[in-house]
This record gives sequence, C-alpha cells and structure tokens, in this order.
Amino acid sequence: MKKIIAVLGAALAAGLASCNMENGHRAEKMIELRFAASTPAPNTEGATRYDGPTRVALDGTVQSWTVGDRFRLFDNAAPGGGYTWWMTVDAASANTSSATFSGKITRAPGTMFYAVSPFFTDSVPSPEAVPITIAVDQLVDGPGDSGGVGKYMINIGRAAVPEWLAGTTTITTGDVIDMPFEPLTAVWDVNITNAGESVESVRIVGTNLDNAPFVSGGTVDITQDYSSPAGKPITVASPTKSSCISTTFANPSTADNITARIVMLPTEIVAADLRIEVTTGDGTRYVFNRTNVTRSMLRGVVYHSSVNLSSADVIEPPADPSGPPPTEQIIYATGFDDGFETSSDTRTNPAALTGPADNQWLTFFGAPSTNSAITLPNSMLIRWYSSTSGDIGYTQTDFALVNATKVVFKAKRTSSGFGVTVSYYEDGAWLPPTTVNGVDLAAQSTIALTSDPSTYTAILKGGAPVASTKIRFDLVRGSTNGGGIVIDDVEIYGMR
Repeated sequence: MKKIIAVLGAALAAGLASCNMENGHRAEKMIELRFAASTPAPNTEGATRYDGPTRVALDGTVQSWTVGDRFRLFDNAAPGGGYTWWMTVDAASANTSSATFSGKITRAPGTMFYAVSPFFTDSVPSPEAVPITIAVDQLVDGPGDSGGVGKYMINIGRAAVPEWLAGTTTITTGDVIDMPFEPLTAVWDVNITNAGESVESVRIVGTNLDNAPFVSGGTVDITQDYSSPAGKPITVASPTKSSCISTTFANPSTADNITARIVMLPTEIVAADLRIEVTTGDGTRYVFNRTNVTRSMLRGVVYHSSVNLSSADVIEPPADPSGPPPTEQIIYATGFDDGFETSSDTRTNPAALTGPADNQWLTFFGAPSTNSAITLPNSMLIRWYSSTSGDIGYTQTDFALVNATKVVFKAKRTSSGFGVTVSYYEDGAWLPPTTVNGVDLAAQSTIALTSDPSTYTAILKGGAPVASTKIRFDLVRGSTNGGGIVIDDVEIYGMR
C-alpha cells in the first residue's frame, strides 16, 4: 500500500493582509492546509523493509504518529531555499499510523512539495541539502518492536503541487494531494539468544579505526524521487563518521530470546572489522567478532544479525567491586628497536608498515634509522624533501590502544624550524591532545622542536581514558630545503 499524505485545503479568506511574515519573507497569501498520512508499500528487494512515515513508535514494522509530531514542508519556488513551513499533528488523530496534520503556507507554492520529519535545524536550507543527524548512542524503553526506536527514524516525502493549488487564491475544501513518504533511515536488528541474564545494552564497534563504518549526520537531497524503484538508495552528503552505534534499554529484558534494534543512517560498510558487544545486567560483556564486513545499509531496510551468548568469542567478566580500582600505567612502549627493520631510505611512498607483527607502525616518508638516533640503536626518522614538497611525513600506530590517557615521547629536529604534531584517533577523527607539557594546545598546533632531544608529555582527552585509539606523529616542515624530525622512547599510558 502506498503511503499517502492527503493535503486538504481549507477556505482561504479573500482579504488576507499582505504584511504577514514567515522566515523573514513577506507573505503573499496565507493558505491553511491539512495532511493525512498512511504507510508506504513494503520493499521486496533484499532484506526486510520497515513501513511507516513517522518517527515516534515502532509496533511490529509500522510506526505511529504521536502528539507533538511535526514535519517540515518545502517547495521548489525559491531556488536555494528560503521558505519552509511547519505541519503539526492533530491531537485527535495521534497514536495511529494514519494521522492528520495542519499548518499554513505563506504564499502560493511552486510545482513540487517536499517534506522531512523530524527536522533538525531552525535555519531554512535548500531542499537539495537538508541537514540530518542521528544519535549513535540510543536509549529506548526495551527490546523488540515496542521499545520506542521509532523516535530515531527519519522520513521524507515529495509530491507534485496540483493545478488547483498552484498560484490560486481559491481552494475548494476537500481537494486532495497524494504525497508518498519514504523512510530515510535503516534498522540493524541484533537477535540475542541464551541470555540467562537481563540484557542492558548492545553496541556495534568498528575496530579498524581508519575505516569508521557508521554515519551520524550530513545532508540529503529530498527533491529526488526515492519511491521508484522501491528501495532506491539515498546518499548522505558531507557525512560525519562514527566508529560505533549502540542501544541501551531503560527497562532491560530477562527473556532468553530478544531483539535489539538500532536505527542508523544509510551507509556503505566496506571491508570493516566489527565487534558486537552485548552487556548483561551483572556487568558481563559478551563480544562477537565479525571480520571483513561489506554491506550496503540501504534506507528503509531492516538488517539482521544473530548472536548466541553461549558461544561468544570473548566473555569479559564484570569488574570486581572489592578489587583495586584501575590505575594509570604503561600499556605500550617502544624505542623502534626490537622487531623494527632499519632503513636508510626514508622516501617511503606509499606508507609502509614496520615493527612486530602485532604492534606495527605505519610510516610515510620515514623509517626506523640509526641516523640521528636519540637512544641507540634506532629512532624513528621522518623526513621532508623539497623535491617532493607536497609529501609530509608521519608515523602512527597501526593497532588499537585501549583506555589510553597520555603519551610520553622524546623528539628533536634535524634542521632549523622543523616541528611535530601529536594526535589521537576517536570517532572517525584525529584529535589534538589537551595539553603538551602542561600547555594547552589548539587543534593540531605545532610542538616546536630543538636540535637537542626533549621529553614531551601529551595528555589525551583531558586525562579521561580513550576507549580505543591510535597515536600519530606528523612532521611540520621547517624553513630549510630539507630536513626532518626524530621520535624515540614512546610510552603510552592507560587505565588498567
């Protein structure tokens, strides 16, 4: 069944004042409209399609409007945006999958209507670039269909403006516009069996940190016809990436077989290593590893994963409340000696891996070297060459560090003016430390180096543990035609 929004025109008073204002524009007329919404056709392509134009509750596969719901209405009469209007659910029709909405538009519309619910900004964007966002850490009432995940769903609609409405000052009561709505979000279902304990939360984490698999925001073009063909993909432009998505139950379930639902924006997951974490009421965490996952997460589709807690890859017991609290200690250290192969060629392009198999470093225009070493036999030498001036060297861990809090390292420059930045990776971005040697740093600001080695202490995230991260050092070029920096005696601290 096609999801329909019926637009019912109310009588337009002939003598409306022309000084009414909406969004800073002079209103040419005030037209009162009513919308009636029902659900769209299910998708038969690929995985299960969820139905529903609305965002508040999900009962089975059908969402329901509720009191307070609104959607934002656009048209194409003003290129680049400039006019939008709110349509609000009529309370008497709420709490159903078909409800009526009322609102006013402030001028004759163009040739097309577009709609989105919910709407995320008070600004008036172009319908070709509507901002959207979604919570990657979601809180719902409980597992399954009635848990309330619908409040995180986003839906879009479009319809041609009929001749009787476009440019007219007289509307016949009862005239109807059909506007199919389409879901923009996808749903990831995790079916959990043999719980034995109440399940409190489910988290899906991308573990190869340079490939954050999820999208938490961006913009979408709602002027496209996404109803044909069914399940037509939608692209989130200028995406903000996230390494994890999760859902937490306000009322944990004690059933042996439950489904956790996480709403997400469309994305292409390519060759990602994922970890599904299920936490139960006693604090035990069950971990399931999924490697090299490639999946097109299409809008309006429910994707399914199944885990059995009796066959978890890793079971992490709850912390012992009677045991000692975690303390800050060294969780990784290297002098780029044991397991690192030295090289006199620092023109490494593309970036190359070096070091022990389970703790490798990825280096661009640099290598472990005895040349200018700080602590013998080796240091990490990173170079810049005027002949390849656009290639700026760096070195970074190619493995994840858990609960890291700070980095201590030695560094020096080999030529005048060269410096270094240190950064850590979280939620799809490289971030600067809070302080280095007690001095606040702006984003990616340079640590000026001298020809004599010095020790530097970089505090990450204000000293709070970073759950899973990498560490990176970037060369900052100096004033000479060639030169570089030397890094050595790296110690990374964390909570254990």
